[in-house]
Amino acid sequence: MFRSIVLFDKVLGGSTKAAGSPLRDLVVSCASTTEHLILATNSGWVYLLNENYTLHKKFQAYQTRVDLLALNREENVLVTVGNDEDTISPRVKWWDLNVWDSEGYPILFNEITVESQMLASCLVVASDLQTTIVGLHDGNMIVVSGHPRKLRVLRQKELPIQAGNPITGLYISKSLEEEILYVVTHDLVQSYKVHTGNIFKEKDLDMHGCELGCGAITGDNRLCLARKEGFFFYTATGKAGAHSYDSTKKLFSWSKNYGIVLEVIGGKTKLSIFDITERYSAFSHNFDASHIEHCWGKVIVLTKDGGMFYLTEKEIGEKLEIAMRKNLYEVAISMATNAEHTADQVGAIYLQYGDHLYGKGSLDEAMKQYRQTIGCTTILPSSIIKKYLDSSQNNNLTQYLEDLHEKGEATANHTTLLFNCYTKRKEFAKISAFLKRQELVFDYSAVIRVCREAGYHDFALQLAKRKKITEWHLKILVEDFKKFEEALAVIRTLEFEQAQYQIKKFGKLLLMELPFETTKFLMELCTDYVPVRMDDQKDQTKEEEKGAEKQVRTKLRANPEDFIRIFTNQPKQQQKFLEYVVANQVGTKKKSIMHF
Repeated sequence: MFRSIVLFDKVLGGSTKAAGSPLRDLVVSCASTTEHLILATNSGWVYLLNENYTLHKKFQAYQTRVDLLALNREENVLVTVGNDEDTISPRVKWWDLNVWDSEGYPILFNEITVESQMLASCLVVASDLQTTIVGLHDGNMIVVSGHPRKLRVLRQKELPIQAGNPITGLYISKSLEEEILYVVTHDLVQSYKVHTGNIFKEKDLDMHGCELGCGAITGDNRLCLARKEGFFFYTATGKAGAHSYDSTKKLFSWSKNYGIVLEVIGGKTKLSIFDITERYSAFSHNFDASHIEHCWGKVIVLTKDGGMFYLTEKEIGEKLEIAMRKNLYEVAISMATNAEHTADQVGAIYLQYGDHLYGKGSLDEAMKQYRQTIGCTTILPSSIIKKYLDSSQNNNLTQYLEDLHEKGEATANHTTLLFNCYTKRKEFAKISAFLKRQELVFDYSAVIRVCREAGYHDFALQLAKRKKITEWHLKILVEDFKKFEEALAVIRTLEFEQAQYQIKKFGKLLLMELPFETTKFLMELCTDYVPVRMDDQKDQTKEEEKGAEKQVRTKLRANPEDFIRIFTNQPKQQQKFLEYVVANQVGTKKKSIMHF
């Protein structure tokens, strides 16, 4: 079922029965430019009407009747099919609406008589004007090739499509790369490529077609056919989706994101406007319509009794208000997105939708909406997080926090909370996967801290090593794993300033556990320090050393006095250290050390 919401206003534009009406005859076909509605009548005349239902221009296109109109918008050329008194076969004419003669006629710059006496059923023209196609009631179509401005004599070719089954629709979809022609009968849908006056068959798309006038090209360049069972979509290569909706369809058109249907339900004929994808009805009214056209940003409905109605879509603000008042939040979101509202504006609707669901107790569904608000500058994540702090909502909270990190919106507190969720649920795989993701940026120290507090020392060490957070790396090795030798080895790889800083911090404990090795390291640090390079740095170091062969290396020496306190309760090692540095120091530092 389609939800109902009224988003269009109906206004009477005029009537052929009203006094002063610019036309009295029966309308048989219609088209439109950006400025004028074009109507063809059964008397052979063509009328161009202004928006206020006044006559702009009119001319007699045929002596007997006009059957079909098609407009080439690129060149503002009107193509007509009809009959003059001297022809039994349909006659195609090309009119230049940009230039009118002194007698009030647009320039007729080419015409051709179709080599068939069968009545025409439909008409379409390519954007480059080099291909004009006329569908016939006998199941054939006439392809007229050549540019009617440049060639006086045009080529025509009759192609059989489905014998005895009338052509009920010809539609061209245009993209940057190509134009696709769709040919439709009651029992067949085919696609063709259109190129410089020629068509090439692509594929038989379906063995079910539609009634005459029940197809249209959508805003995204798909073909949509309206059949009794519903709406069916196609691309050049195959079926592209369907939406069920049972009714007898008489006419179908497309405008923006709406499908416009003239249908019979319960014996009554009405016109309905649907957003087929979002499954809602935007308008419905009893009309016995004969034609549907689009002009001046409105839907134009011509009725069989001579009336002309304008259906005008409401302003976006009013539409959103109506939708949300009826709790049709998904409809409101679709409207705002199609209207290219900002992320903050769309996010505000998602927030209201989430609050609506949360108030109904649908916490899981509410979270789906709240997750869509991430990144909105006007919505604080904390306002959503606090709704899901109960332990029973741990899964929803975890999903929300994960999304914050995915979109780069997480703070240190969010990271801490996420890892608390992981550790409470003992989700080791998620912790491991999270830590391995190189593209994620988060507060690494916060994660390490949470992992240590939860006893996941391996994860903490893994992250500290990968992100080269030396202080945490050493802290975990020394305090959690008691891997003193490895800790000292890490310090030996550090640059001079960092090595000094870290040995001052961990030196006393390392000296207690590794007296000889630590003392030896301090001796080197205070006399001639050279960092030990890791395996992946050796090649680079060799290259640097080659480039510096001719340069005299300056020895790096720390001040021995800075490390005397480390040797508390280690007199033998202190003596050994002092004797070594005295023997290898020079100048004032040597004299100073000799006082100890």
